[in-house]
Amino acid sequence: MIQNAPLVFVPGLGCDGDMYAQQIRDLSDRYPCWCAPLPPHTDLAVLAQEILHRCPFERFVLLGASMGGYLCFEIYRLAPQRVLGLVPVVTMAEPDDQELSERRKTLNEMVDNGRWHSMWRISVRRCLAPANRGNRGLADAVFRHVIRTAPEAFKAHQVALSKRTGYVDMLSTIKCPTLVLAGSDDQVIPVDRQRALATGIPASQFVSLGRCGHLPTFEAPTAVSRTLLEWLESQIALAA
Repeated sequence: MIQNAPLVFVPGLGCDGDMYAQQIRDLSDRYPCWCAPLPPHTDLAVLAQEILHRCPFERFVLLGASMGGYLCFEIYRLAPQRVLGLVPVVTMAEPDDQELSERRKTLNEMVDNGRWHSMWRISVRRCLAPANRGNRGLADAVFRHVIRTAPEAFKAHQVALSKRTGYVDMLSTIKCPTLVLAGSDDQVIPVDRQRALATGIPASQFVSLGRCGHLPTFEAPTAVSRTLLEWLESQIALAA
């Protein structure tokens, strides 16, 4: 039962719980909220196990963006009985293709070569929707957020992401209510891949947010909160 269910937020690569600051402000009066830490493990299953161990709630609705979305699937695979609902955001079911694998190597090489800040400047610009790239205040806010991550943690998580085999085969086994939230202008994970993710999950709902790239909780935080709240309330109404 989703009514008053706790919400567990799983950050994306290079991010922490502050990426969901607006959602927590908007929803915590109705739903208990907790942000999962991301220790520097090199295996997503180990990360998922640690999140489950640390989580203060026995059952919960699980939301994760990008890498956080992959961790949502890992957590569901390990403990489906604890997951009341899933909200994968700007994520996909497939493993890395060759292009993404090479990009991870390039980013790690930049980190090794002391180009931590320039790597993130380039990455943040790519993650933002084209319409938002001229917004210096937004870009700087995201940049200040991601550079707080330890470079060692970033590299460890890149290894974990590169090792994943994907989740295509498990999509049809997901039985809990699911909302797939996409950015209409995402140039990191194309919206068609995100729509395919929703198609593979029985009775899931797909929402694409306009003028958003790969960072919707930064680019359109109020719209993310509103969409999430509407979906949660719709699930409560269906269960009534």
